[in-house]
Amino acid sequence: MIKSKISHIFIGQPRRFRADVFSSMNKKECSDPILLTHMGLEGDACADTENHGGVDKALHIYPSEHYALWHALIGDHPMLGKGCAFGENISARGMTENKIKVGDKFTIGEALIECSHGRQPCWKIEHNFGLKNMVIKIIKHGHCGLYFRVLKDGLIKQGDVIEQVHSPAHDWTISKIFSLLFQGRHKKHPEQLEQLIALEPLAEDWKRRAKSLIM
Repeated sequence: MIKSKISHIFIGQPRRFRADVFSSMNKKECSDPILLTHMGLEGDACADTENHGGVDKALHIYPSEHYALWHALIGDHPMLGKGCAFGENISARGMTENKIKVGDKFTIGEALIECSHGRQPCWKIEHNFGLKNMVIKIIKHGHCGLYFRVLKDGLIKQGDVIEQVHSPAHDWTISKIFSLLFQGRHKKHPEQLEQLIALEPLAEDWKRRAKSLIM
C-alpha cells in the first residue's frame, strides 16, 4: 500500500491569464487547515468549468519528485522554484503515475479520495512557463499528474498523511492509461480501448477519449 504526506497545498481564484482568458492556474500556498469537498478545496475555483473542475477533477495532485525531472529537461526555470508550476492543489512525494491506479482510494487528513484519471496537458501550461513544446514533453515523459474525486469531505492540512486504503484488482495505472490514450499505444493494442471503457472508476472524460480512438 502507498503512503505519502501533503508537502504543500495550493488554492487559487480565476485571474486574467492571457488577453480575455482567465485561469486559476497560478495558485497560492495555503498553510492553514482547509476543507476538501466533492467539488474541491474551499477557496479554490476554476475559470473554465467546461474543461476543468467538477467531481472527477476535485483534487489535482502532482508528484513532487517530478520537479527534479523537469529541471533536467528544461533547466532552472523560475516556475520550478515557485511550487504549483503545473496548477496542482497538492504536492506529495511518491504519488506517481506508474504507482497509482484508477480506483485507488486514499485517506487524506479527514477526507477520503479516489483516483479518477490523470491530467490531460493543455496550452495553459506552455503559457504559464512561457515555453513551447511543454505539452509534447509531458506527453512524451508521462508526467501528467493525477485527478481525484472526493468520497468523503474533510479538513486537510500540510503534513497530513496520504494513505492508501483500497487497491482495485486491475492493473490500470495512470501511466498505462496515459500511454494508451496519448502516447499511441492504442495502435498496437486496440483491444485495450474497450477494456478501458468498461473500467467503472475511470472518469467519463477519458472514456470519451478511448471511444474516439476506436477505429
